Amino acid sequence: MHRRKISLCLNSPPKQYVYNSLIIREDKHEQILAYALYKVYKNKVIKQARHELWSGPQLALQLKNLHDSVIQQEGMRQHFYQQAREMSEKFINETKERIKRDAVSEYQEKVAQYRRIITPPWVKFVKWLGVGLSGLIASVVVIVMLTGFSALFLGKEGRTQIAVAAGKTIFKILNSDIPVADHLSVD
Repeated sequence: MHRRKISLCLNSPPKQYVYNSLIIREDKHEQILAYALYKVYKNKVIKQARHELWSGPQLALQLKNLHDSVIQQEGMRQHFYQQAREMSEKFINETKERIKRDAVSEYQEKVAQYRRIITPPWVKFVKWLGVGLSGLIASVVVIVMLTGFSALFLGKEGRTQIAVAAGKTIFKILNSDIPVADHLSVD
């Protein structure tokens, strides 16, 4: 029978992990996010080391110092927790704003659809009639203005002729045929 030899070194402390220092409860999103931010920071240190051509031992020492400072210093852990809280709040606020914008936009679209569906036919007719009537009024106003402007440069006889012509034109506009109504015969 073989016996395994187990050697325990009682003098060295057990290895500590940043994960266990930052994540005390796995159901706390802030702690998990703090650990992720630590990993992002650690990755930045590695990228900086590659960019600045650090030696292997120099990088290892920098990473060990970062590791130990997070484990040993409450301030470092609080720094990552604070970053996590700020990131969470920013995400929540941005999400709330996006939801509000989407809800308002959707509400406005529903109201517009409702208005299109619910608008009574007589309201649509009155709007249509109003557009036509405004064109008629605009024509009369233009005729009156042109007649008045022309009258400034003509003598008394010319003004009389223009006034009579303008009156006839306005009368023709107001007395013109209504396409369907004027051609129906009532027996």
